[in-house]
Amino acid sequence: MCHHFSVWLPSFALQVPKIGGAEIDLHRLYCEVTKYGGVEQVIARKMFVTVCEPFNFPASFTNKSFVMRKLYNNMLHHYEQVRRRQDSQHAEQARAAAAYPSATQPAAQRSALQPASVASEHAQMRHWLAALSAGYLIA
Repeated sequence: MCHHFSVWLPSFALQVPKIGGAEIDLHRLYCEVTKYGGVEQVIARKMFVTVCEPFNFPASFTNKSFVMRKLYNNMLHHYEQVRRRQDSQHAEQARAAAAYPSATQPAAQRSALQPASVASEHAQMRHWLAALSAGYLIA
């Protein structure tokens, strides 16, 4: 698992990646790829052209799918794997809690079983990318 790097994050400014002069919203890219089942599914179905459509790249940008795939693999693929593992663990815990409900279960545990909101997912992704870019990420 990853170590927590919030000690270093306040002093580190994450550079937003640019492709063809346009800034790429990494959260949007992550959401587009996971909407189609994750990067392995997108690659297998050759859907990176579809993933690129919401970014409105010019028609003259012919290798956009290759560049976006490389960007995703470099910056977001590992995050997707960790996030998917966390989601499956939460789902497993939720199934166990539903199978064996306990009236004495602490509120903190109950809230831990709920999926993260989009805002918290975005914050987690920013921390992840900052740590990755700074070279502090240890998987």
